[in-house]
Formats: sequence, C-alpha cells, structure tokens
Amino acid sequence: MISCIIIDDEKKARETFEMIVQRYLPEKLRVVGMADSVKEGVYAIHKYNPELVFLDIEMPVESGFKLFDYFETVTFEIIFLTAYKNYAIDAIRFAAFDYLLKPLDFTDLMSVINRYEKKKKDENNNARIQALLSNLNIGAAISSKIALPTLSGYQMEKIINMNFVKSYNRTDGYKILLENGVELEIATRRNEEFVKALTKAKG
Repeated sequence: MISCIIIDDEKKARETFEMIVQRYLPEKLRVVGMADSVKEGVYAIHKYNPELVFLDIEMPVESGFKLFDYFETVTFEIIFLTAYKNYAIDAIRFAAFDYLLKPLDFTDLMSVINRYEKKKKDENNNARIQALLSNLNIGAAISSKIALPTLSGYQMEKIINMNFVKSYNRTDGYKILLENGVELEIATRRNEEFVKALTKAKG
C-alpha cells in the first residue's frame, strides 16, 4: 500500500481526490494526510512520512514549488497537480516528474500510480528536483539551458527564445545572430528541429 499526502488549497479538490482514491484505488493508495498550503504540507510530511505527495502548483501564499525549500533531502516522490497547461508542465516533464491535470480523472491517476510503481527504485530523486528547479528558472532569457534526463544523469541543452533571433546563417555552419549581437552556433543534429521552430515562431 502506497501512503500519500494531498497538498491543495481547494477543499473540494482535496475531498474529490480522496473520494477517487477510496473508490478506485483502495488497495494501492492510502491518503494519510491532507494540507491546504505548503507550510501545512511540510508539517504533514514530517508527521506521516509518505511515499507520495500530490502537490498543487498554483496556491495563493506559496507556489507548490516552494515545498523544496523546506527539505535538504527529499525522500518522497512528488506528483504535481495543476489546472493549467503552462510553461511549468514542460519543466516538470523534462525533469522526469509526473503531473495530473485538474479536474482529476481517475484513469489518469491510475496511470500515474502504475508509472510510479515501475520507477519506485529510482535513486536520482534529488537530481531530478535540481533539474526541475533549473528548468523553471529559464523564464524569458534570450538563451539559457534546460536540464534533460539521460541514461547517465542529466545534460544541459541551450534554450533559444525565437523572438530574439535576428538572423539565421547556414553558409558557414549553422549560426544565428540575436538582437543583442550575440552569435550562437546550432548543432548539426539540432538544426532541422531549430529551423522548424524558427519558421513557426516567425510565420
């Protein structure tokens, strides 16, 4: 039986989640605690020591991502809850975390639990958290990096904001010139993908 905590500022969302667990996953998942804020969630985690924490991203006092500030080492798995398909979803996915869209669908929850059981022995939880936080800090930077999971850990790839691309030159390798005068080289293996993205952004 997997123990879990739900951290969500909406009472109805917490109650619906618990009802779905009791109805569809009573033999796999057990809700040991619920909290309506990050700070209350931290207290519940220390009290119940859950395997899984279902964490809402959009909360009024502190974002769900602030939960990581309260732990030096994270010994539990995080599954994010969100009502929006925003920039955070890519950051979560690239860091190999899972998420559920609200309103919650029981088939999605079952799929998430099945995936969790398969990767239960993963020991790189803290590495994935660092990758996630790094990805979230990308913001609107002209060029930054995103952490992508690999078989041996994580590698950093550059992110280009297409709105700042001034020109693209392929006569001497694949190079782009940004509005601020910075010139960057595009890797051959990424060139086709980059051209498609640039065409879409400028189209």
